[in-house]
Amino acid sequence: MSTPKYKDLFKFVKQKNSSLLQQYQKLLEQKLKDKTSYTKEIKSVGILTTDEISSDYNLQFHIEKILNVRNSKIYSFRKHDKDNPESYKHFSDQEISKSGKILDVSFKSFIEHPFDLLICFFDKKNVFLEYTALLSEAQFKAGIANVNKELYDLQVICKSDNIEDFTVELKKYLQILNRLPLDS
Repeated sequence: MSTPKYKDLFKFVKQKNSSLLQQYQKLLEQKLKDKTSYTKEIKSVGILTTDEISSDYNLQFHIEKILNVRNSKIYSFRKHDKDNPESYKHFSDQEISKSGKILDVSFKSFIEHPFDLLICFFDKKNVFLEYTALLSEAQFKAGIANVNKELYDLQVICKSDNIEDFTVELKKYLQILNRLPLDS
C-alpha cells in the first residue's frame, strides 16, 4: 500500500520541478531583456573636444566613418574671444557661470541630449570639458585615458593626434561590449 504514497511524492516533485523551471525561465527572460536594454546598440553620438583638435583634424568625419554612425553632434571648447563668431559647435568659459549653470541654450541642449555614446576627445585636463562631460546625459561615455578616469565608462590609451588609432580601438571595444555590430 505504500506505492500510492510514492506516486504522490513523485507527482509532487515533478510539479515542483516544473514550477521551478517556469520561474527560472521567467527570470532568465527578464534578465536577458534587461541586458538587451543595457547593451543598446549605439545610434546617436556626441563628441566633446577642443577647438584646436577639431580645427586640425576632421574628427567628426573620422568617427562617423569608422563607427559607421551618422549625424553625430560635436561641441568644441575654445578660449573666449569677443572676435569669435557665435557658433553652435563651440563653447567657452563664458557659457558656464561660476556656479556651474549652463548659460547658452544650444550648449545646454547638447548636454541634455541622451546620446547613446559621448566621445570625449581631449588628452589634457580642462575643467570646462570635464564639467561638460560630467553633466552630459549620455548613456555611455568614452575618452582618452589619463584625463579623468571617473568620467568614462571606457578609456582608450592614445594621444589626441592619433584619431585613427583611437577610433579603431574604441570600435573594437564597443563591439566586444555589443554596443556596435561586428563587421561583416
